[in-house]
Amino acid sequence: MLVPIIVSLSMAWLFLALIMLSSVEPLMLLLTPFEEPTNGQDFEVLLRNPMPYLNALVFLGVVFAGSVLVVIFLKLLKKFVRALVTGALWLVAFSVLSFYTLVCLRALLLESNLYNIWLPAVVLMATVTAYISTSKRGLLSLLTCGLISTGAGVALGNSIPFWTAIVLLLAISVYDVLAVLRGHLRILKEHELESLRGLVVKYDDLMIGLGDMFFYAFLTSFATLHMGVLAGIGGTFGMLVGYVLTLKLLERRWMLPGLPIPILIGLVLALLFGYL
Repeated sequence: MLVPIIVSLSMAWLFLALIMLSSVEPLMLLLTPFEEPTNGQDFEVLLRNPMPYLNALVFLGVVFAGSVLVVIFLKLLKKFVRALVTGALWLVAFSVLSFYTLVCLRALLLESNLYNIWLPAVVLMATVTAYISTSKRGLLSLLTCGLISTGAGVALGNSIPFWTAIVLLLAISVYDVLAVLRGHLRILKEHELESLRGLVVKYDDLMIGLGDMFFYAFLTSFATLHMGVLAGIGGTFGMLVGYVLTLKLLERRWMLPGLPIPILIGLVLALLFGYL
């Protein structure tokens, strides 16, 4: 049962190593349109400036809209769900693989003429990844879904400003609780989650969402790149502990939010280790 979190965190550290070796610049994101003050980790930013909260609200709005759209398709247009999921996964896989292919070329200082052949290779890899993610089960599907979600999580963890990231991690934990226990995700049945294969990964008797794996990688990336490797290690350990506690609670319920306990423990330990 620990395999999903181990796969997610291991891939996150692999992608982190690529980013650190290549010294890649943070991405420019439309998801965080409000510019956070540049005085970094000064706590007064969180108290006096609304920008981190506004950025987190925009990000949450996109997450909410996407998840509601999926639920609507599942309830009213079920025959189109597979096409929707496959198309969305292909786009994310293409973006993630394109980004890290260029990162690898930069890190390895390879000849510039290799840049001319990367596009067909990435298109093929994205197609195979999306197909496996939506059509297979078990470890193979977990690996391809982990590739998509952790790759995106690490890239965004490198790009989102410090306080925006912290507010977002706290907000997404609350959102996950409300959506799963009281909101639109609560109405989904187990067989409906199975039809969302690709967005939800089934490994043994456990179902884990791509969003969970994304934010595990996001926290690992954010902690490491903003506060240092020791903070990243602390965050990773905290998420492992939180994941085990969530599994224990899951023995009493068929469905629980996968983010709050791992993210909260991981964030606390990341901050503690980062400021030791």
